[in-house]
Amino acid sequence: MVSNRLLILYLAIICLLLACRSGEQATEGPQAVSTDGIPRRGGKIILLSQNGPDYLDPGLAYLTTSWEILPAVNNGLLTYVKASGAEGMNLIPDLASKMPDISPDGRRYTFVVKKGVRFGSPVNREVTAADFKYSMERLVALNSPGIGFYMNIAGALQMSRGEADHISGVQVCGDTLTFRLLEPDALFLNKLAMPFAYVVPREVAEKHPQDYSQHHVATGPYTIAEYIPRRRIILVRNPNYTGQEGYADTLEVQLGGNTLNAIAKIKKGQADLSLDVIPSSELPRLKRDPRYKDRVKITPVGSLYYIFMNLRVKPFDDLRVRQAVCYAIDKRALLKVWSAQGIIANEIIPPEFPAFQALTLYPGPNLDKARALLAEAGYPEGFKTDFYATNIDPMPRLAEVIQAQLRQVGIMTTIKLFDSSVYYQLIGRPAEQVPMGASGWYQDYPDPSNFIDVLFNGRRITPVRNNNVSHYDNPRVNDLIEQTLKLMDSQVRTENWRRLDRMITADATIVPYLHYTNHAFISRRLGGYLYHPSAGTMLTCLYLKEQRER
Repeated sequence: MVSNRLLILYLAIICLLLACRSGEQATEGPQAVSTDGIPRRGGKIILLSQNGPDYLDPGLAYLTTSWEILPAVNNGLLTYVKASGAEGMNLIPDLASKMPDISPDGRRYTFVVKKGVRFGSPVNREVTAADFKYSMERLVALNSPGIGFYMNIAGALQMSRGEADHISGVQVCGDTLTFRLLEPDALFLNKLAMPFAYVVPREVAEKHPQDYSQHHVATGPYTIAEYIPRRRIILVRNPNYTGQEGYADTLEVQLGGNTLNAIAKIKKGQADLSLDVIPSSELPRLKRDPRYKDRVKITPVGSLYYIFMNLRVKPFDDLRVRQAVCYAIDKRALLKVWSAQGIIANEIIPPEFPAFQALTLYPGPNLDKARALLAEAGYPEGFKTDFYATNIDPMPRLAEVIQAQLRQVGIMTTIKLFDSSVYYQLIGRPAEQVPMGASGWYQDYPDPSNFIDVLFNGRRITPVRNNNVSHYDNPRVNDLIEQTLKLMDSQVRTENWRRLDRMITADATIVPYLHYTNHAFISRRLGGYLYHPSAGTMLTCLYLKEQRER
């Protein structure tokens, strides 16, 4: 018979394997040597990010890097299966004890909050249903970029207008939490799995409404031991966490540097993974080199990269000018800048979604057509404007290529580059009057509404943290979006999303150019790499295969 010690070891290994479903394996540290492919706990993993998060506050964070860090330290009622592809989009309970009871009319969702889950230091108390109600209402007080996802909750609009102190449609009775919706919402559970809906403790969040990132309280496997913007973030084990997730003892995210240096560090074994895009100059070399090609991890992900034009800034209020920009862009050249990390986009909805339809409304480049449209609009010699982008590779090079392409039809651009930690806040403030620039979007949940509604519904334009950076406001489009959001029939929804994609693309509010495929380069010792379609890199699944030699 098997000894008790071996049985315990065997059961522990099974728990660890079930915690994160990935094709890799590993671990490091004095207590964590693994050369046989079995995940072991311990060690320190070094991650790199050029600019880092915008916030580490669940109510405010909306950059990809932020959303990769937050699931390691926070929780919501629901979460996704830790797997790539379609399997990863299945919802499971997190701090809810089970999946909710849903009323027959689809307007009432009732959760029971799991007992025994505790906030970390300095709060050190049990999480309650009332904490979830507070966290949802806090989004309104913060003017969160995520508040639009929850405006279908009864009373949310009244609270946002200052007509009520609480959201009446979020009700608490002991450990039971009930949401009452104005209309059925097929995606409400997905929205509750977003970091915006993570729970935070009132006693700390109210003391630090704008700097909660520096006073973060954990519920997950890790807690934030140190956050120095532009320098580093250190995550260590949360002593109040009783679950199985999280292999490494420490996750250190080093901020700054650049993506080329990041690849060099990973090659030398000085770091394990970069959270940024692989530099376009490096990717072909990595794929060809037998020493590195097996460590390039490729994962499809629902995404869209695009050039936006601000319809509130002349001359982009003229459809003909926007169409001219569409015809002037050579998307094949832009794909080369990205080293073919994806496919050319001519539409909004990504190919990973069932509603995807390939569009070819503005085949190009067609410079003669672009010049003719500019002349028709009253700009026969072109015009001058600014082009905004982040400073993270490949965006500076991309901006230069776009600049050269637009110059061919007389559009002269001045490039302005910014750190991503401030860039999206800048272009998200309508008062800044940003004329045009480069942006991108990754799915928050697996539905076209996360692209069509969030990026192009004119009724979602807000004074700050605005995602509709083209300031596109077409009443016909807005009405159809809101009608579609209420539909529960998947076939009709799909037809409507396709129609909307064509309508918006025809209005040339953006130039879609890339559906990105995620590429990552990992160190020799790193295992457990998993890129989730909504959450990005799953930090709690990472482990080290062997001890690093000191």
